[in-house]
Order: sequence, then C-alpha cells, then structure tokens
Amino acid sequence: MGRTAPANLGEQEHNRLLVLRLAGREVALPIEVVSEMIRMVALTPLPDVPAWLCGVLNLRGVVVPVVDLRTRLGLPTSPPHLSTPISIVHAGDRLVGLLADEAVEIVNPAPNELSPAAEIGGSDHPVVAIAELGGGLLPVVDVEKICTGTEDLVLPDADELLHAP
Repeated sequence: MGRTAPANLGEQEHNRLLVLRLAGREVALPIEVVSEMIRMVALTPLPDVPAWLCGVLNLRGVVVPVVDLRTRLGLPTSPPHLSTPISIVHAGDRLVGLLADEAVEIVNPAPNELSPAAEIGGSDHPVVAIAELGGGLLPVVDVEKICTGTEDLVLPDADELLHAP
C-alpha cells in the first residue's frame, strides 16, 4: 500500500512544518493539520485501548483522544511532565491530541527540499516525505496513519527512507 503526502505538500513555494522532538529524534507534521498547541492537562484513561492511546481530554467541551507519539512510533517511553506539549491536530474529520517531548520549531522547506519517502519494509511506518534541512533529514509523518488503525508502527531512520533499494 503506497503512502501519499498531503495533497499540497511540496507544491507550494514554502511548506510549513511543525517540528516535534521524540526521544531525541525529530519528526514533522504539516502545519495545516495543526489546530493548536496546549500544555499537558489531566487525561482520562480508557479501558481496553492500545497502549499508545493514553486517554482523552476535554477541550472546551469536545472529547479529544490523545496519542503518545513515542509509544505509537515504537520509541522508548517516558512519562509526561506538566510542560509536555500536546499538538491538537485534525485527523480526518476529528480532533486528536499528539503527545510529544517538545515542540521545537516551525520550518519552511522549499519544494526542492522535500522528497517522497521510499517504500521500505512494507507499510509499518507513517513517514510520507523527508525534508532535507540544514544538512539534516526530517521525516514528515502522516497524521491520519498515526491516529488510526491498531497495527504497530515504527519510525525508521530518515536516510533509510530516502535511499531504500
């Protein structure tokens, strides 16, 4: 199954990406899916859900499920702190919170700095593109893939995604 980047990723003069840090690694989300950023709030746990769904929060009367990105992407887990950011994103027609270690910055890669992610090892990763910024590689993830399904996902190294056989 092939992955596709968001419809306008790479087609604009500049593509704004929100960079998040997870376990010392960075990933990016297309800024157009981000509704807002909030600080950690009390989460209500849910029974019988995958480990990566850490609970729900009440956002001005809307119940929002919260995904722990570390757990969802197969990275070492760490308990959240009061300063832990939650990115509220649009995943399809609903809002979902994404828990990360840190919101780093917003970057604007030019179209020639974005490359589609190569297909490696099947569809067990959510990376749709790689941004080549300042000599480093930044994976751009598919928010809908992260927020749906129950299969285990992994976050491969960005070089593997650019140079897969």
